[in-house]
Amino acid sequence: MIIIKKIPRKHLSDIENISEDDKLIRIIKGIYLIENYYRNTFLRVCEYIFLVLNFLLNKVFGITIKNLTVGHFQLGITSILTYYGYQSFDIHAKWIKAISFKQLICILKGIKWKNNLEICVWKIEPLFYQLLLKNSHIDSLSGNIGEYYNGKMSYGFLLQRLVYEI
Repeated sequence: MIIIKKIPRKHLSDIENISEDDKLIRIIKGIYLIENYYRNTFLRVCEYIFLVLNFLLNKVFGITIKNLTVGHFQLGITSILTYYGYQSFDIHAKWIKAISFKQLICILKGIKWKNNLEICVWKIEPLFYQLLLKNSHIDSLSGNIGEYYNGKMSYGFLLQRLVYEI
């Protein structure tokens, strides 16, 4: 497949080893392809700089922090913090009142490739297996997960189409 060649070999190997379920692997590949289509390394570095600047502005002036999406899977800051045990955050919040230096370190840790992949799987796996128990076809599985992951029905349709091609 031509589309799979857009996933670097090392990342492809890590994704394929994350689960034994081929459907879940195909959905994760689809999310990776969508989230990396417009965001090259340069743009991701800009996001990281923006994140640190937001943190500094928050500490100095008390300005709220935007719940940015970061990393290869474009995970929200609150999703990363929730994964690392900080339960006081609403995953779908647009703004965060404040984060500590320790939480910033967790976010930066969550940006790393393997950690970002693990958090992505952690985020979608429960819904994946819940829908799988209902005997959902791969098309509805990927569509529902895509909409849940991004919050937009159009994302679900795009993921559905990509997973079909993978």
